[in-house]
Amino acid sequence: MNKEQHVHCKLVGQGEALVLLHGWGVNSAVWQPVVEQLSQHFTLYIVDLPGFGNSATLDEYSLESITEAILKVVPDSATWCGWSLGGLIATYASINYPQRVNRLIQVAWFY
Repeated sequence: MNKEQHVHCKLVGQGEALVLLHGWGVNSAVWQPVVEQLSQHFTLYIVDLPGFGNSATLDEYSLESITEAILKVVPDSATWCGWSLGGLIATYASINYPQRVNRLIQVAWFY
């Protein structure tokens, strides 16, 4: 990798770790409607996926490289919650890094 690669992760709240991964074409702001309530029970790791929001792009954009970049900024043990593309990444992490993913939550919602 030629450049430093950085994944932006905002921490909010207290309690058990909950990683929130947004979907394609948006950024972590999509979680804003649920942050206040969830942060009363969990420490939220609100991630901007690589190439979105405040996160740098990756030299290689694959499930493996995205997941490995995220693993650098989230705790060693957490519940992972993903919406759309975030759900795919969370599923990939749960299969390939089961020691890092305590529980997996898949989200789908409509406006």
